[in-house]
Amino acid sequence: REWLDGTLLAVAAEIRAQCLADLPDASGAAERAYQQAFVERNWDEVIEYVLDVNAYLQKIFSSLFEDRKVAITRVQRPQIAAQLGGFFDALNSAFSRWGREGRRRKLSDFQTFLRGLAAETLAAHKPESHAAWPILSERFPVVADFDVAEPSHFAHEFSLQLAALLGKEPVEDWVAQKLEAALQLQQAQVWALIKGC
Repeated sequence: REWLDGTLLAVAAEIRAQCLADLPDASGAAERAYQQAFVERNWDEVIEYVLDVNAYLQKIFSSLFEDRKVAITRVQRPQIAAQLGGFFDALNSAFSRWGREGRRRKLSDFQTFLRGLAAETLAAHKPESHAAWPILSERFPVVADFDVAEPSHFAHEFSLQLAALLGKEPVEDWVAQKLEAALQLQQAQVWALIKGC
């Protein structure tokens, strides 16, 4: 969850930075609105500008933000969803491998197992082969260190529960919802910075 939140925040911050580069402050936004209406002799927009400059600025800003959002999220959202799906697959695979030993274990042994996979990946100097291991080893929580009598059964049940969770809401939908929430927050913050009187 921390990885996903951080990744989505970085995407939203990139869009925010691009918007602020185009409309850095209220005076820059007002100047752009003036240029877009009067200098370009766009008479319908001149009327909008004259009637309510803040509403016109909001329209320009919303259009700009939406353009940036579509351009960036079209590329980023599928990549993030694929990476998150890869984390789920790797976690499922790790539980399956951990459960094959068949002897009684503690759940903290799984954390140690993940750290071992991460160390192997880093030692092989091929982080792209399983980039998930280091992230999973850092973020996998051991809330209760309970005994697992049958690790293979535990791994199988984990796999079923993960499949049920992912069956309720596809990864792509989950990423899209969380990304949209992050973007709405950034849009409100940027608008607060550049709106006029």
